[in-house]
Amino acid sequence: MTKRLLFTNESTDPFEARIGGGALIGGVAEWPVAPDGTLLMLVASIPNTFLAQHTGVQLSAGMFTSVFSYYSEADYFLDQITYHGHPEELAVIDSGTTRVIQHRAGQEICQPYAIAAYRMDTGEAVKDDADCGSRIGGKPTFLQNEEMDLDGFNYILQLSSSDFPSRHADIFGLSDAVAYLYLADTKDVEGKFFSQVT
Repeated sequence: MTKRLLFTNESTDPFEARIGGGALIGGVAEWPVAPDGTLLMLVASIPNTFLAQHTGVQLSAGMFTSVFSYYSEADYFLDQITYHGHPEELAVIDSGTTRVIQHRAGQEICQPYAIAAYRMDTGEAVKDDADCGSRIGGKPTFLQNEEMDLDGFNYILQLSSSDFPSRHADIFGLSDAVAYLYLADTKDVEGKFFSQVT
């Protein structure tokens, strides 16, 4: 089943599912850095219990999934985070321009350029092919090139740039970009996160 994801309520609780805010990685993981030295932006911090409840995917209990992505307010960066099925694009993603970390809760670490924190709520169930922006569970919508190299990964959710606070409505390169989160079946690779534009 696919459900809408809504980001309408500001969040002050770092332990709830949310976009933006601080990352609960203090003392358990380093803040991810892109190959060019740029600190990645925290896109979302989500308890695994929330993800498992709404996707049916078995995930380690008591853990969080933190999703980071390359972002620049001044420079073009779409090519750093886009994957449409080309191996060269996947190599860029895998080099560290996006990062998915599965971790136990640590201390909250904030960056001065953080996305405003909004709670991640679920809305009504929608059809898999409905154009409704951000959603969780079911099948990915508008995913281009279904022959992508994602064997061993489970689709979890997708996030639409236009659903983010106005200052970061281009969080994935363009305001109409959609980003997809996949989590791995094994602990060797934690997940993949990438954007697509039409």
